[in-house]
Amino acid sequence: MTPPNLGIVETLRTVPENFWYFNNGITVLCDSIETEFFSRPVEGAPVRLRLTGATVVNGAQTVASIYYAHTMHPQNVVQASVQVRFISRANAPEDFARSVGAATNTQHHTEARDFVALDEVQGHIRDDFRINLNKEYVFRRGELIPTPAAGCSLEEAAVALACGHPNASLSALANASTEHLWEATSEGAYTRLFGRQPSALQIWRSVLLLRAVREALHELRPRLNGRSAAIAERGTLLVTHLVFRLRGAEGIDEPDAEWETAPGRSARARTLRAGSSDPAGGRPLRPKLLRRDDLPGDRTLSPTRRCGSSHSRLRGANPTACGRVPAETAEKAGIRPASRRSPTDS
Repeated sequence: MTPPNLGIVETLRTVPENFWYFNNGITVLCDSIETEFFSRPVEGAPVRLRLTGATVVNGAQTVASIYYAHTMHPQNVVQASVQVRFISRANAPEDFARSVGAATNTQHHTEARDFVALDEVQGHIRDDFRINLNKEYVFRRGELIPTPAAGCSLEEAAVALACGHPNASLSALANASTEHLWEATSEGAYTRLFGRQPSALQIWRSVLLLRAVREALHELRPRLNGRSAAIAERGTLLVTHLVFRLRGAEGIDEPDAEWETAPGRSARARTLRAGSSDPAGGRPLRPKLLRRDDLPGDRTLSPTRRCGSSHSRLRGANPTACGRVPAETAEKAGIRPASRRSPTDS
């Protein structure tokens, strides 16, 4: 079964009375059609249709979405109307059915991505790129994609913003398919990413970070195997999201902020190094691979270790408590020594 479209479901749930205007409708191809009038056969009077060999050739996702929405919100869906076109192939040429199927799925085909290009916000972002960064931002289908140093596209910008969003579900949606990023409903991905217009600088820095992570993983991949290799191969956007979380968004849209260099308690706590002194420059950022002691904050570890003859997870405990790490090594690593209490301690 064709999966439901969340945008269609949302429309049926929130504004079912507008569904007729927002949806392109359904096309059904039949072997034959018989009409049965409820009363006198008068032109324009309602009829019952008896279909033989009916097949949905366009709008299968609409059908699936209506069914799904009706199971969840039947009282809303009954208020909606949808255009359905029935075509009979009785007495039609032999290849008529194939032609109808091909034509209805290619002619006048409009996707959510095309509606996004009509949003005036995209035009404002393009102007912001040109005026403040002297770079190109393309958002209409068919436009020439700029070189990496010259700018970026809407698709790349949306993926980068999804990775930088605090909610990891957006990067997961982008990883599944960028088509999920064009949902413009109240809770849709596009609204969450572009509803409050991001600045060109925020977008550009996000794109540079995404490119840097991709390049770093590409270089690292040949040296990995097993699960690590799989993450490097298919988890680029999740890794980028984690890098964003470590870096933080503070100052990302401030021209004077050195956002490319992450704050930290020491030089070892830096998670990114700038590849250019120009915060809006085209030179790629180079993410530094993290070690355990690169992470800021409390250095007290909570590993699973063998203590005596049993295994236990020491949450918030110091590994020196198990005698596994020499005190001088722990001190050099910045790990606090564990206190040893006597039996008489309270």
